[in-house]
Amino acid sequence: MAENIEQVLAEPRGGRRLTDLVTVVLRWAPGGAPLPEWTSLEDGARALGLPEEAAAEARIRLSGEALARAHWVLDGLDAGESLFSIVSGVGTALQLFYDRIRRAEPQVAELDARQRADAANKFFALACATRWAFGGSPEAGLTRLQELPAGRAMVVWFSVIEVLLPFSDELADGTLPALMEAERAPALKRLRAAVGEQAAGAADELWPGLLVLCSEQAGAASRLPGGVAMVVGKFLPSVVNAAEMVGEVAAGALDSLPVYHYLGARLVAEAALVGPLPEPAPLPISEPPPVAPPASEPPPVSLSVSEGAAATVPPELVAGQRLPTLTPVETEPAEPAAPERIGSSLPPEVPPPLPPPPPLPP
Repeated sequence: MAENIEQVLAEPRGGRRLTDLVTVVLRWAPGGAPLPEWTSLEDGARALGLPEEAAAEARIRLSGEALARAHWVLDGLDAGESLFSIVSGVGTALQLFYDRIRRAEPQVAELDARQRADAANKFFALACATRWAFGGSPEAGLTRLQELPAGRAMVVWFSVIEVLLPFSDELADGTLPALMEAERAPALKRLRAAVGEQAAGAADELWPGLLVLCSEQAGAASRLPGGVAMVVGKFLPSVVNAAEMVGEVAAGALDSLPVYHYLGARLVAEAALVGPLPEPAPLPISEPPPVAPPASEPPPVSLSVSEGAAATVPPELVAGQRLPTLTPVETEPAEPAAPERIGSSLPPEVPPPLPPPPPLPP
């Protein structure tokens, strides 16, 4: 894939007109900056302040599955591509802008539905590509997206062209969050059909943070003096003539400019140059509490039963249950009772013998 990426960098489809159009938007938007021109990974390494060997390492990374899939998704976001069946682009956004000014309601209703669905498809696909391109946690991936020149350019282009330009009259009411929430279910369904359940789930983890970035970008651009009308009336005419801005046929020609093909290749190339983010550490598994050692068994209790008597064992002393601890009670020994005479089974007491009689006189 490295040869394909470098070919796009050297000779992007759409030529100079495409790169000039992207540069105009990036120069006007708050936080945007024109992308430095580079036609190879060596140029990119120098532009990012990386050592020379970064280009060779990037070519190896570009052969990996994650970056290949990120490029594949981003490449499918231009009008006419079959992956998501996108039909709108900068031409449709411009036509919607002018149709709202002219209050051309029938045209607005049809274009509005098309633009909303396509904007949601691009938004959730961008979230998916961000996860594939950078790895790491969703928060770290969004930070990396903002740090890289092409990542920042992608956020600016989407926020200004896909949202602010066609929906500028609604943005004050929180259009972007409302739009994405309303289109979320069908957009994720299309994403699952295109890239699979697991990838769509990764996009679902990242999109809330991406929504914050894009909302802030669109809001900042809308507060510029003159608003979006400034970029349409003053900057775009340098690369787009008036007939293309307002004509439906010409709008289709603008839609066909492969902006995401170009920005996507730049973004994937920069991701390969800087390398993937470290994967987040797995959550620690809580150990079960230690099992207390069994209590020492009490000494065995011997039950003696007098001969001929029946032994009655209480229920709590049945086999298999622990014997209760018995506390001995000290008592004073009782004095033996005198044996009974009447009715007793003892023999009668024998009186002592009488003394002998005195001797007779002579």
